[in-house]
Amino acid sequence: MVRPEVPAGAGGQGACVVGAAGGLGGYFPPLIMGATYQRVFSGYGFGLSLLVILVLVARGALASPTSVSGPPGRLSPGDGRPGVPGVPG
Repeated sequence: MVRPEVPAGAGGQGACVVGAAGGLGGYFPPLIMGATYQRVFSGYGFGLSLLVILVLVARGALASPTSVSGPPGRLSPGDGRPGVPGVPG
């Protein structure tokens, strides 16, 4: 489901980005887990540690104040559905 704030022509682009991220998420973690299996610790501990660090770094990058989803003031509050400002209802 595409959020109503997404312009009509950009829904396919969003689905493409999400699909690409899912493809990478299904490809690289098994490679990391297999490459680090019993190299440092006995089991998958080192690979899991690397994946946790990667997730924390990505979460920090997404939460940074420089990630802006669009120009400020694009949506007008108060003209939408209750609880969803700026969404035409």
